[in-house]
Amino acid sequence: MKILISEDDETSRLLLETTLSRWGHEVVSTKDGQQAYNALLEKDGPKLAILDWMMPYLDGVEICRKARLESTIQHLYIVMLTTRNTVDDITEALDSGADDYLNKPFDRKELRANRGRISHHQSTDDPGRSRARVRRVNPARGTPSGPTADMLLL
Repeated sequence: MKILISEDDETSRLLLETTLSRWGHEVVSTKDGQQAYNALLEKDGPKLAILDWMMPYLDGVEICRKARLESTIQHLYIVMLTTRNTVDDITEALDSGADDYLNKPFDRKELRANRGRISHHQSTDDPGRSRARVRRVNPARGTPSGPTADMLLL
């Protein structure tokens, strides 16, 4: 699968590139939001985008919003990758069009689990279905968890 990584931090970008390449994916890597958005607009664009929230030119939230309005970008699964981890941040990312959310530093097991959800998404994608997700916030990342902290975004 072709995967776009947009991350302005060189170390994080290299770690993602290496991990995803070892898992057999074709990786397209950019270091700012405008480059990322341009890569999404290419004819044979990626099916998955992993976007840093805070980047030069366009941030991850702006890219999500623009991508969801762009008719030429179909069946794109977007994962927001960031240090921002409050419930308000997660809600903003998902409301902007992200399908999922990972905190930095990311855990490879969690990234691999996302890859499974992405494959399922691609095989069952229905353009008319809601992009809403139910997510349990990871307590190891310093955010609340448990039944009262589950988020249902409808």
